[in-house]
Amino acid sequence: HVPLQATAAASRDLLAGMAEPERRALRAYLARARALEHAIDAEVSERVQADLVRRRQADASLTEADFNRWLTLARLLAASKGEASLTWATWGEVHELERRREARVRVC
Repeated sequence: HVPLQATAAASRDLLAGMAEPERRALRAYLARARALEHAIDAEVSERVQADLVRRRQADASLTEADFNRWLTLARLLAASKGEASLTWATWGEVHELERRREARVRVC
């Protein structure tokens, strides 16, 4: 069970349920993910920019905060997969995750 909103208690509960080797592996993974250099090559950058423009034209309520969230999620998702550079496929995965998140928010 992973909570939708992180809390100190939830983090403690998650770590308490893990054996020490698992905790060490998780910490090492997170440290590597944070340190991973990340880039967006020119082709993907152009496609992402065009996609952002298209999405803004389709939904004028989108803000710079939305775009920044998507870029941050894309960087983190790419890092979680060990990718040093954002791919178009990963960008698409971010939007699928966002679609699912928005569906959950509407239900609540």
